[in-house]
Amino acid sequence: MVWNKENVIGKRICTSIIYLDGIGGIIDRVQNYGTIVQANDEIIEYELIEFAEASDNVAKVALNEVEGDSKKDIFTVPAFYETLETADPNLVYILDNTGEIVRNIDITATFTVVPQTDQENEFNADESNEYNSLDNNYSRN
Repeated sequence: MVWNKENVIGKRICTSIIYLDGIGGIIDRVQNYGTIVQANDEIIEYELIEFAEASDNVAKVALNEVEGDSKKDIFTVPAFYETLETADPNLVYILDNTGEIVRNIDITATFTVVPQTDQENEFNADESNEYNSLDNNYSRN
């Protein structure tokens, strides 16, 4: 399927964000998932689904599905629709950073965050006091 801003709303996405150092080494990797609530030409926003482990370490409860919970964590990634892949409905995903088992994912995506070079930093400082990390720090995988 070809994903776009019109057909991703309401879909469940699982992302992997890889942070690199200046020489290409992996500094960190963050994985999370949620339901896409907004998409446009610039960004995709999704409401994170967080889990709290029960004391017996067996049962898990989705925090943002608990009745009366008004806290909604929104995560934003760049709108690189060509990097979105249709997930296999039969696969179960295990998040490396938490060990959570995730099912019923519609879309997967991997983003790589690279540091700016000194030359890019100088350019941005000269051109604007603001820096948009979504435009300059993500690469399309």
